[in-house]
Amino acid sequence: MELTTERLIIRPWKELDAESLFGICKGPGGGTQGRLACAHKCGFRYQHTEKDKPCPLMGDVRTEHFYYLTKEEWQKEKERHQLIG
Repeated sequence: MELTTERLIIRPWKELDAESLFGICKGPGGGTQGRLACAHKCGFRYQHTEKDKPCPLMGDVRTEHFYYLTKEEWQKEKERHQLIG
């Protein structure tokens, strides 16, 4: 995992005492595979998809894929990678 991404994920755990995080991958259509792979690579698990969501800033509608990551899952994955690496 990239250091910048890891720092963004760590902040809610350390500073806000969060128990879980939600991530959203959205796009205007095709080409979502990269965004979805990024969510999985960071440890997020698929939650649900919402189609035809308005995106006023871009003036179109998009499909949004929701992912979540718990603090416990993140810690286990981090420990597993330390053992491997």
